[in-house]
Amino acid sequence: MSTALTINIPCSGTLLPTRADLVNTFNQLISIAARPDIPEELKQQIKDILDDIESLLGNFPISVPNPLFSGLKIPEIEWERRIAAMIQEYHLYVQTKILEIINKIFSISFEINVLGINVDILRLWTDPAYVAELKKEVCDNIDTLFPLVPEAFQTYNGEYGVDSIELRCDVTWSYIMSQLNKGALGILHAALGGLIDKFSEIWDALGLPSLPALLTLDIKQIILDLIKQKKEELKNAVGEEVEKIRQQIQDLLDTLSIGPFGLLDIIGGEITEFIEMAERKIDRKLEALRDFAENWPQYLIKKWMEVVTEFLEAIGLGDLLQWLTFDFCDFLKLIGVPTSITIPALPTGVNLELPNVGGKLEDAQQAIDAVSQYTNPPENNEGGG
Repeated sequence: MSTALTINIPCSGTLLPTRADLVNTFNQLISIAARPDIPEELKQQIKDILDDIESLLGNFPISVPNPLFSGLKIPEIEWERRIAAMIQEYHLYVQTKILEIINKIFSISFEINVLGINVDILRLWTDPAYVAELKKEVCDNIDTLFPLVPEAFQTYNGEYGVDSIELRCDVTWSYIMSQLNKGALGILHAALGGLIDKFSEIWDALGLPSLPALLTLDIKQIILDLIKQKKEELKNAVGEEVEKIRQQIQDLLDTLSIGPFGLLDIIGGEITEFIEMAERKIDRKLEALRDFAENWPQYLIKKWMEVVTEFLEAIGLGDLLQWLTFDFCDFLKLIGVPTSITIPALPTGVNLELPNVGGKLEDAQQAIDAVSQYTNPPENNEGGG
């Protein structure tokens, strides 16, 4: 037996987190706990470590049903869903905290309607019973709500091979969270414009860059236009042709980019998975593209806010500046994810292939160029990215 192994949970401080490094780390642990050549005692110890982390998370992620499946346990899928939800919730949490501070001097409504459901984004973080009620409402009415999810993002309805009511509930929740992020950004943008109007004399005196227009991208229509023909072909496909078309859909999704980033950049790299199915891969890509289409404009707005900190401080909103630099590592610590895991000694010959934690999206030169254009917008004030 080798010595005990300490694994640092991958987290490069970033305002644009990706999922691959975290998912790959947990997938490696889960796969070792499932291998037939691993002693049962060690398997149980690794399972206990994962259970302890889940316990530390408590009510987080708030948007993932717990358990994800009522009568089935698939740790690899469950942990990827948690990690994807953590990224969604990180963005919404930061926006909510900023809005909460602005609300002290500029009245804000925290209620956003998605799929006919009114959601108070402030209560999401303060009232677990409220979140539980929302989850129950969504899952109890999934046959009504799932069809309201745009066709481009509908998965686990049998079209790509898997038909699961529980996973459709999760897909619907994920869509709701993405739209809450989008709605919160709209509220934030309007509030910033309101502050400029309210304190126009201070604003004009400082001579700062104007509030750029919100960058908008109809990613659902872009995705649907791209894969619609293949989706139609899939309805009549049989035998080997089915898997061939599903792969073609994945390949088409791989060609999409948002701002300066391609799909693999957005996911954070290749994900090593031990339970492979086309449905899961397609869902991952659709979710990543959709969420990043909402998060990229939010990132640009926060970068603009960094440029106008002199104004924010002058009107008494200096407290919100801490949230402009509150990164994903800060959020993981806040919700209880440990910075490292120590696992018992692995048997000789059993290796843990840890991900190469590296590139942050916002370090890329193309991102720097895009942000520069956005925070110093052209005279027509159309923004950029």
